[in-house]
Amino acid sequence: MPAQIAEYKCPACTGPLHFVGESGKLECDYCGSTYDVAEIEALYAGQEAGAKAAFQEAEAKEKNGEPGEEPAWDTSALQGDWGADGEGMKAYNCPSCGAELICDATTAATSCPYCGNNTIVPGQFGGTMKPDYVIPFKLDKKAAVAALKKHYSKKILPAPRLLQRQSSGGGPGDLCPLLAV
Repeated sequence: MPAQIAEYKCPACTGPLHFVGESGKLECDYCGSTYDVAEIEALYAGQEAGAKAAFQEAEAKEKNGEPGEEPAWDTSALQGDWGADGEGMKAYNCPSCGAELICDATTAATSCPYCGNNTIVPGQFGGTMKPDYVIPFKLDKKAAVAALKKHYSKKILPAPRLLQRQSSGGGPGDLCPLLAV
C-alpha cells in the first residue's frame, strides 16, 4: 500500500499546519497556534469516526427505503466527453480546499489555483524509473583536471587557492570537491 500524505488543518482557523522540528509540534502560520501531533491525530480520528457513522446511517436509511434528499443540481445536460483535450488528463482533489485539479498524466506536483496549496499528485511516484541510456563522461578525471588547469592558466587573475595547492602537491581532493570522487 503506498504511503499517504496527511495534511492537517488548524482547528482554530483551518489554515495548514506544518511540523516544526525544534519544538516537535505542529504550528499554524496564520493564527500562530501550536498543537501536539497526538492531539491533532486524536481530533482527526474522532472526526473520521463521526463521518463513518454518518455514512453508515445514510446507507441504512437507503436500504430501508426511506426517502433521501433530492439532488440539488440538474446534471442531465452535462457531458463527460472532453474530446481530444481530455485525453491524457487526470482529475485530483486538493487536500486543502477540496477543489478539483485537472493535470496531465506527467504532472507530479502542482499548486492549487484556488487556495495556493502545494500538492503532490498521488500515484505519480510509484515504482522505479530505469533510464533508457547511460551516457558516459567524455573525459576521465586526469583529463578534466588538466583541462581546468589549462582554463585557469589563460586568465588574468590568479588561479583559486585550491588549484594552486593542487599544483604544489596538495591532496587529490584539494582541486575540486566534485573531482575528489
